[in-house]
Amino acid sequence: MNDTTAEKWWGEFELAADERRWWTLGGLLLGAERKSREWRIGYEVSTNGDATLPGTNRSVDELAFSARYVFAEPGAGIFPIG
Repeated sequence: MNDTTAEKWWGEFELAADERRWWTLGGLLLGAERKSREWRIGYEVSTNGDATLPGTNRSVDELAFSARYVFAEPGAGIFPIG
């Protein structure tokens, strides 16, 4: 499982089943996790204005705001709007 990334934070991303990714932008921490038939997406905003990447054992479900999306056959990609 890939818990951190030094890649760019924009664009298209593909995650394998059971892979988790984290991104920070200023005070925003954004997490995405792909399971076999679902995606979990979450975020939280740091009160000090500088988000840090979480430890390797932290789940997207532990973020302040998270959602779970279930699919019959989820794709591997995240394609942000923008």
